[in-house]
Amino acid sequence: MKAFQHRRFLQLYDVLKTKEDICLIMELIIGEKLFERVINDEFILTERLCELYMIQIYEGVHFMHSCNVVHLDMKVYRSDLLCFIIRKCLQAKEYFAHPWLTRRLKIVSTPNDEETTKKILSTKKNYVDLSYNDIDSVIMCLILAFLFGLYIFYRLYQHFFPTPNINPNGKYVLISGCDTGFGHGLAIELDKQGFYVLAGVYIPDNVIALKDKLSSRATVFPLDITKQEDIDAAFELVKNKTKVLHGLVNNAGIAIVGYIDWTSMEAMRKVMDVNYFGHVAMTKKFLPLLIAKRDSRVVNICSAAGYITSPSLSAYCASKYALESFSDCLRREMFPWGLRVSVIEPGFMRTPIIEGHYESFPNFWNRLSSDVQERWGENFLKTKFDIEKTNPFVKYAEDPMKVVRALQHAVMNTVPCIHYRPGLQSSIIFFPLSRLPDWILDRILMIVENLHAIPANVSKQLTD
Repeated sequence: MKAFQHRRFLQLYDVLKTKEDICLIMELIIGEKLFERVINDEFILTERLCELYMIQIYEGVHFMHSCNVVHLDMKVYRSDLLCFIIRKCLQAKEYFAHPWLTRRLKIVSTPNDEETTKKILSTKKNYVDLSYNDIDSVIMCLILAFLFGLYIFYRLYQHFFPTPNINPNGKYVLISGCDTGFGHGLAIELDKQGFYVLAGVYIPDNVIALKDKLSSRATVFPLDITKQEDIDAAFELVKNKTKVLHGLVNNAGIAIVGYIDWTSMEAMRKVMDVNYFGHVAMTKKFLPLLIAKRDSRVVNICSAAGYITSPSLSAYCASKYALESFSDCLRREMFPWGLRVSVIEPGFMRTPIIEGHYESFPNFWNRLSSDVQERWGENFLKTKFDIEKTNPFVKYAEDPMKVVRALQHAVMNTVPCIHYRPGLQSSIIFFPLSRLPDWILDRILMIVENLHAIPANVSKQLTD
């Protein structure tokens, strides 16, 4: 053990012996114990001393490695300047702790003059020719490549080995908002698969039209989800047919376009009543029938507007964000009952909700209050109105059958997904954008909106 002593760098302080290992505790020295010198309040640590201490540390650890002793720990003691120097040389210092990297180190002997010391410290390659950053980058790339490969493998596995569907015989599915759009298409598709479809329509005149498209198993009835009496009547109708409800599809929805300043509180409440409170009321009412048996489903038609907010859709986005949160809470609260909750988040689809909500500008202008008209000005409002009508996402709205297929999977599959983002708009454009920092997303949305007009009263704002 005397071989581990060094007249300038190290001395053997203690030895700890176990059945398997012998631990040598070495002390770095320079005239006297370094630790005691550094923690001494009267000790003044100059820059030159820091340089010399770092050289001493490097030499000492290298000497230990030359004796085949592995260095396991090095503590950083007091003095801001010393800590700074050690941090600057951290990479080089840590490499001394790995014997297999020792051969990569070019150690120079302790210099005898200040100029040589500074030269050594300023030339990091004298100590290390491989950095932690290089290793971290390689490891990170390997991890990302592995995760990407794993994702590709998972998607291919899903494609070639899809999970099976349930047996539809004797299973009842309740769908709201079956007049048109997603609900209408889903009712027809599930009826073809053999489910007992319970289809609620908002307009009573649509009952006969939908019945003609469905089999004798289906039941079509009027349903306004904003009216508790309609929900109660629907519950009694369903309860008389079955004690177990396999699925509830909350599909009914409306949209109103316009800035917050232009949208009346009455309009906002109407959107929330249909898109949120109505679905909450339906879910609460039919929950006893849903949890009567495990593996029942609640499928909520949400939207990409439930995770990314666009100007002019304040009421609609607020209702969809609320429904997203409600769905998450329901899924987690009802986990012990085995209730599956799925959310459908499509982008713009070719349905009546976007094809028929644009009105003429005179009608839009006349609906606004006089103070809103004055505040924003006819030129700005007309420009905004025209831009909304030429929205590229609306112009290239996708096939609604993509949503119907996602709904079918959520209702029929043995392993339904939690989130469905059917179509390219939602999965490829909107969802990645929603992951960006808000300040970046704000700028992107402003560019997409391409609104060059200025509100009339902006020039009248007060200045400090």
